[in-house]
Parts: sequence; C-alpha cells; structure tokens
Amino acid sequence: MKSRIHYNTLSYWIKAVSMNVWQLTAVVVWMACGIILSGCETPSGALPAPPQTTERQVTLPPWQVGDQWQYSDGYTLAVTKVEGPVTTFQRKDKPDNWFQRQGVFKLSSKNHRGNARREVYHSKDPNEIFPLKIGNKSLFVREYTVNGRLVVHQSSWSVDGRETIQVPAGKFDCWILVWQTQNTAGSWSGYEKWWYSPLVRHYVRMEYRYGDMQPMSRVLEKYELKK
Repeated sequence: MKSRIHYNTLSYWIKAVSMNVWQLTAVVVWMACGIILSGCETPSGALPAPPQTTERQVTLPPWQVGDQWQYSDGYTLAVTKVEGPVTTFQRKDKPDNWFQRQGVFKLSSKNHRGNARREVYHSKDPNEIFPLKIGNKSLFVREYTVNGRLVVHQSSWSVDGRETIQVPAGKFDCWILVWQTQNTAGSWSGYEKWWYSPLVRHYVRMEYRYGDMQPMSRVLEKYELKK
C-alpha cells in the first residue's frame, strides 16, 4: 500500500512540474514575440516615416547660345550671346529686334522701328527673388533712356505661386512670376505674368499688358535647348 501511495505522489509531482515547464515556456515565447514586434515599430506605434527628399533650388536661368523658343503668336526668341551674367536675345520672327537680360531683368533693347532703350540705374537687384520661393519679392526703382530721354519707373518682381500647366510644347511644372511697373511721371503701367519652367529655361505661358493695350497672352509651341 505504501508503495502505491509513493508512486501516485511521485506521478502527481512529475505531471505538475511538466505543466509548469510548459507554461513557463509559453510565457517566454510570448514575451520574445512581443519584443520582436515592438522593435518593428516606432516609439509611437506608427510605421517608420519615408526618407525626406530635398527639392532642388531654382536659380537664375542657365541660358546658352542657341537656346530657342517659339510661341503661339509667332513670337520666336533665340539666345545669340552670353557674356557673364548678361544674355542677348534676338527675335527670329523680327530679326531687327533684340534685347539683353540679366536674369529676369531687362537691361537694353532695340526694336525694328529704331527705338533704343538702355537701363542706367536700378535701386536694388531684381534677381533677389532667386532661388525661387513663394512669397519672394523685389521692389525697386529703375531708370532707363529711350532714344536719350530719361524714364523712371517703380517696378517689382514677385513669386506668386506654382502651377502645372499643359501647352502645345508639353506639360510643365511652373513657377508663377509677376512683373509690374508704373511710370512715376505719368499713368503708363504694364505687367507680365510668367509661368516659368526651369526645365525650359523660360516661360511656357505669359499674360501681359503694356500701357493702354488690351491684355494678351502667348503659350510655348516648341523649344530647343543647347547643353
């Protein structure tokens, strides 16, 4: 009888220990899984954020001799000379017309009627809107001569926004640049609104008005860029 009691007691303790070992193993496995899963999450429980990309800054247009743009109204421009920061453009549709720019700022020009314009002074750099950023603005006074007669204007360039537009030359991501000017000695005023594409190095659409003329616009039909 005593042997049977001892045997039953021993069997009971063996089963109890086996059960405790199994339960302990289950707890250890559960804790290990929790640690592994928690390592796959950020402290807040959210998935890791994708890496941030830095957008390339848009600086002054890198015009090259041979660059050319043709617009819907026949207006066609070509770069004929680059001397440091000054670029000379010629109207291919009206070869007697040319002008020079330093960035967006027009310095000198001459048209087929023989009217010559030459910038002689500006109070600050209009190209301070570069690198382009929405809200950038440059207010300045400019003085230029027209056939020797001095003209003074209060002018501005501003970066008013961004927009993706479709024109005959393609679909482009654009910066909206606005030029406004007012003759300080009279009522004459003008403006240009550019949809400027860094890819094209020029505007792909422009709305404009000079003096009493009706507002006009043009869009880019084709272009050619030299590398």
